[in-house]
Amino acid sequence: MTTTPAEGPTAIHNGVIKRAVEVLERDERVAACWLEGSLARGTADAWSDIDLHVAVSDDSWDSFLNDRRKVVQEFGKLLGYGETSLPWGARLVLVTIEGPARVDFYIEMASRLSGALRLEQPLLLFDKEVSESLRVTTHIEPLIRARVAELSNQLFFGGMWPARLSGRKEWGTLFANALYVVNQFLIPAILIQDSPEHFFRPMFHNERYLTDERRRRVNELVGKLAGCFAGIEGSGPEPTAVATAYELLLTEVWQELRAASAKFQVEYPVETEDAMRVYLRNQLRIFAE
Repeated sequence: MTTTPAEGPTAIHNGVIKRAVEVLERDERVAACWLEGSLARGTADAWSDIDLHVAVSDDSWDSFLNDRRKVVQEFGKLLGYGETSLPWGARLVLVTIEGPARVDFYIEMASRLSGALRLEQPLLLFDKEVSESLRVTTHIEPLIRARVAELSNQLFFGGMWPARLSGRKEWGTLFANALYVVNQFLIPAILIQDSPEHFFRPMFHNERYLTDERRRRVNELVGKLAGCFAGIEGSGPEPTAVATAYELLLTEVWQELRAASAKFQVEYPVETEDAMRVYLRNQLRIFAE
């Protein structure tokens, strides 16, 4: 059965946003609050996350961070919670609110707003004189080049996994690794070439920005990968089929990373690819000369 999301934000989205604004606007430590992502663009559907940002005054930063969980609990009953730090010094709190609704709550220091990665115009919910600092990042090529280099480095860092997991017959983990490579490396490498404004999106949030033809090709590859792991529920897939899966996958990923590197004038690690090709040829009998 195919489920079609409702167009536009739902009553659940609107209710969470309304409660959050009420909580944050009366907090003297908060200088501004705004939306980014699909809710700011007007492209949200019933499954969209709420990308909610606040600017916190510098002298209240430590106090607000100490209270961050208490703050998000006022948005609604928490069903799940996580958090991480971001490269420009912000803190990202990830919560699922009863409804359910996913909220990505970005806490940014007011004095650092102008240095944040911001590719789309924010939708202000309230502002206490910091909106001039909410600048859209217009010169993104240096960020793209850094991302291309990072993708290549990370992919080759994990290049031994196919042989290691295959040799240990950890078939479920190996299949998960193949799908991870598709989402974490192949799709971003394609987006960087076709729609560079979406290069920064995290895994599992970016496939929908592929063109129809690109998505068809990626899904065709995923279907072939699944076929190569037939028998995983029994004695395990055929080793030759698994080797074929990784030859298909890595050929595609390396090709797209080379193309992305060439487009943005990033040096592609040709010698590293050659060395990994030799290694996998010896270990999995793929990439025959």
